[in-house]
Amino acid sequence: MKKTLLLIALFYSVICISQAYSIKGISFRKSNELLLAPKFAPKYYSSNTLIDTISVKDKNFDFKIKKFGDNFFYPYIFIERIEENSFFMSDNYFLNNKNQKVILGSKDSKEFTVTTSDKSIEKEIKQFANFFSLVNKEIEKRALYSKSTFEKYGSVDKFPQEFWEENSKFDANISAKEDELLFQYTKKHPESFVAFWKLVEKFEQHGYKEIYEKTHNNLSRNIKSKNSAEVLFSAIKEAKFFSVGNQFPIPQITDLQKKSVKFQVPKAKYTLVDFWFSHCKPCREELPKYKELYGKFNPKGFEMVGIATDKTFALPNLQKTIEEFEIPWTIYLDENSKQSDKWTIKVFPTNFLLDENGKIIKKNISQKELEVLLTQNLN
Repeated sequence: MKKTLLLIALFYSVICISQAYSIKGISFRKSNELLLAPKFAPKYYSSNTLIDTISVKDKNFDFKIKKFGDNFFYPYIFIERIEENSFFMSDNYFLNNKNQKVILGSKDSKEFTVTTSDKSIEKEIKQFANFFSLVNKEIEKRALYSKSTFEKYGSVDKFPQEFWEENSKFDANISAKEDELLFQYTKKHPESFVAFWKLVEKFEQHGYKEIYEKTHNNLSRNIKSKNSAEVLFSAIKEAKFFSVGNQFPIPQITDLQKKSVKFQVPKAKYTLVDFWFSHCKPCREELPKYKELYGKFNPKGFEMVGIATDKTFALPNLQKTIEEFEIPWTIYLDENSKQSDKWTIKVFPTNFLLDENGKIIKKNISQKELEVLLTQNLN
C-alpha cells in the first residue's frame, strides 16, 4: 500500500514539474524585490494571466511559472518598487512556456532592459525594432528636447503652451507613421508575435482605426486562431461603431443616484458627449472653458452630455466636483468604467461631437476647434 501511494505521489510530482517552467536571471537593478505582471488587460491572456512577486538575492532571482494553455508568446513586464508610490517598469518580456535565463538592466546603464536566452525571441524583437528604427530615432530626439525643456523650466506645470501644442502634433505624426509601418511589417511578417502585441498596444491607446483592422487582417491564420487575436478582433469590431459618420451607440449607464436610465442624445444641432472622471486633472482643467462655451452657444443649439467613469470610492468627489464647478449639463454615471472599458475608451477625457441626428462628426475635438465650429455654424 505504501509503495502504491509513493508511486502515485511520484507520478503527480512529475506531472506538476512538466506543467511548470523556470525564469531564472540576474538583475542589475537596485530593488531586492521584483513583480512580474501582464503588460495588457487580462482579457487578452484568457486563463494565462500571471502575477508573481519574488525576492532578489545576490542579484539572482528564479520565478517558477505554471505553463499556459497554449504555446503563444505573452508579453509581461518586470516591475520594481523604488518608494511607496514610485515604480520602474521594464521593457516588454515574452513568456512562451519555456525555461529562460534573463538579464535585467546592465552595469553601465539605467535603462530597465530585458535580455533573454531565447534567441528566437531576441531575433524577432531586434528585427521588429530595426524596421521602426527611423521612427524610434525621432522619438529619442523628442525625448531629449523634452528633457532640456524640463531643465530650463524646472517643472512641467511651467512649460509654455506652445510646447504642448507642438507635442500634440508630434505625437499624432509619430502615431500615424507607426500605424503605417506596422501595417507594412505585418504584410511581410504575418507570423510576428511582436507585431501582434504592438497592434494590441496601438488599439488600446487610440481605439478604432481602419488601418488597425487591415493590419489584423494581415496576420497569419495561426496567430488569428489564438484567443488573444480573437479578443482583439472583437474589440476592433465593437470600437468601429465610433467611426465618423456612424450613429453614436447607446451606452449602459445610470444617473448619479445609480438608477438605470436610458441615454438620450439631446435635441440640438450639435452635442458633445464627454467621457471623464473627477480626479482626472486634464478633465477638470477643461471644465471652465466648456462652461463658457455652453453658456454662449447652448441657447443657439449646442448641448453637452457628460459620462463620468469614476470608481465607486470616488463618487463623493464626483458630486463635489459637479457642485464646485456648477456644471449645468447632464452628467450620467458609468461607474467603474464598465461601459468605457467595453468600448475600449482608455484615455480621458475622450469626447465625441454629434450632429442633430446623433451621428458622430468628430472624435476628440479640441476646445479651440469646437469654439471655431460653433462660432461659424451657430451665429
